[in-house]
Amino acid sequence: MRKSITPRDLLRGHKPKLGILKCKLLHMRGRSVIFPDALLNNESRRRIFYLPKFFDACQLFFDSPGSDFARLTMVVGQKTLLLVGFFKDDKIKVCRDGSVIYNCYYTVIDGPLDPPPSGRWRRSDDQVQLRVFHHTNDQGYQGITSSQSLWSSQVNLQGNLRLKNIGYGYFTVLPKIRSDFDLMEIAMSSSGLAGLIRTNAPMAAENVLTVDIPKQSKHDRPHALTCWVNWEWISPNHLWRHVPLSEPAYYEIIHSKIVRVGVIPGATFSRTEESIAINDADLKSFSYVVVGDADTANGLKAPYNEEETGDIALIEKIKTSEDIISFWRSNANTDLFSSGVIEYASFAEPITSSIKNVKLAAK
Repeated sequence: MRKSITPRDLLRGHKPKLGILKCKLLHMRGRSVIFPDALLNNESRRRIFYLPKFFDACQLFFDSPGSDFARLTMVVGQKTLLLVGFFKDDKIKVCRDGSVIYNCYYTVIDGPLDPPPSGRWRRSDDQVQLRVFHHTNDQGYQGITSSQSLWSSQVNLQGNLRLKNIGYGYFTVLPKIRSDFDLMEIAMSSSGLAGLIRTNAPMAAENVLTVDIPKQSKHDRPHALTCWVNWEWISPNHLWRHVPLSEPAYYEIIHSKIVRVGVIPGATFSRTEESIAINDADLKSFSYVVVGDADTANGLKAPYNEEETGDIALIEKIKTSEDIISFWRSNANTDLFSSGVIEYASFAEPITSSIKNVKLAAK
């Protein structure tokens, strides 16, 4: 009889830390991958969480009943590489958007042993909430604090189009906007431009591609409102797929410090004692994310030009009786991308600069 797999075996002999992982199964043409949304540390009173910036293709291992497991690596913070693993039977729950939450184990395999976290988490009414921030101007601050409510925004990530069939509550893990670099982290800049470079292009000025993004300064949003948001509501950010010439492929999460909650157009969040609430009926999510090929100009721009790209990955809506590992074992080597009806983001007329500034203030 085969010996049981231990958490240390799961992490290739490294000492494990206890965690909770929220993740999704994505399908692209010819490949599938586990997309890690967030990782909680679950072993002390210091309740911290990490939002990954990069992750690689997962590995699935089918050992014996109860010992099937998955393993992947992801980068958090600046350059800290984590190895994360979970067993099939460690499933906690399946969320309404198809995400699956697992008890998991993780370890640092490169970088500081105690990497700076993305933020703190807590439990409230048996729900996990992440502490995030909503940055706004004087007018927005007065409106939110007096009404105890926060408007959703129908402006797209690039800030040039109005979304017709979804809105977003925009938050970030950044407690303060201190620099132009912080602005870039939340898809804004003092120049109104973002510079992009292809995966295998030489690092030179002539190879930089630019896209328009909202023009803001670090002084335009002096107020930071603390908000505790249910992590099951959070919409996934878009991705780039990098295929370096001499290294394995990996994925980059676009603007990983932005935290968005998808809602029906016009929905309003309430904010009571820093906790964010919204009616379940007002929540909305799409069943896909954009995955741009980061070695092409169109692929780099794809996450910003949502209305023009077909570079997507489908989010598998895992049933409550299943989990990612058992689903893959039952559906391996089948076409999981081509089937199904998808609701795509749809857009109205371009946004004029005057409307754009007003709407962004609501973010």
